[in-house]
Amino acid sequence: MTQPLRIGLIFDMDFASLRGEMRGVIAYRQARSLPWTFAGGANSPETWRMLRPWRPHGIIGETGRRAGRLGVPAVSPMLPDSAGAVLLDNDAIGRMAASHLLDQGFRNLAFFGERNAPWSAEREAGFRAQWKLMLGGRRGVTFHRLALLQEDTPGWRPELARVAAWLRALPKPVGIMACRDHRARELVQACRSLRLRIPGDVAIVGVDNDVLLCEMSDPSISSVSVPWESIGYH
Repeated sequence: MTQPLRIGLIFDMDFASLRGEMRGVIAYRQARSLPWTFAGGANSPETWRMLRPWRPHGIIGETGRRAGRLGVPAVSPMLPDSAGAVLLDNDAIGRMAASHLLDQGFRNLAFFGERNAPWSAEREAGFRAQWKLMLGGRRGVTFHRLALLQEDTPGWRPELARVAAWLRALPKPVGIMACRDHRARELVQACRSLRLRIPGDVAIVGVDNDVLLCEMSDPSISSVSVPWESIGYH
């Protein structure tokens, strides 16, 4: 008989990407009828204090360095230095978004990303490369970028004021790729405050296809779908 295992899950419910990964983990357990028990929550001191006396056999999710303190194996699906990493082709995601906007007739493109986030830089590189491939060397085409601090990084809130000024200065019409759907929603809100038409003046494409977040926006956000559940499963 397979030994029952206690598995700690560390993820933030606010992000569709992480919810998808956890659905994949649960689907893996169900497909193999594994006697796994799950417990966990957000990557916070409270969650780790709860897990310590529970004595998990392993950790899956946004583990950082804390899992090592418990002395158990850990898998962080989206971290390159994790032994169990399952990484996205972020270059391809960027190229897909650029192709979509260029096919819609936009010649001015812009990327809205996050600093100190390798996955954001990879998506921007693919986005810019596809723009160069399809329009490189032509007159009257431009590329622009803005990268802000990630949320919860000291000083990130004041930086949001830069978004409106950046949008106002961009040549119109412009197609913008946001590195993820949360950033795309910030763009939608800023456009509304500036009375910029979406998609007439500014077209926006996000990443993750967080259905709830995208449909809450007015207008709704187009987004590149990512197989998060498959990542969690593998």
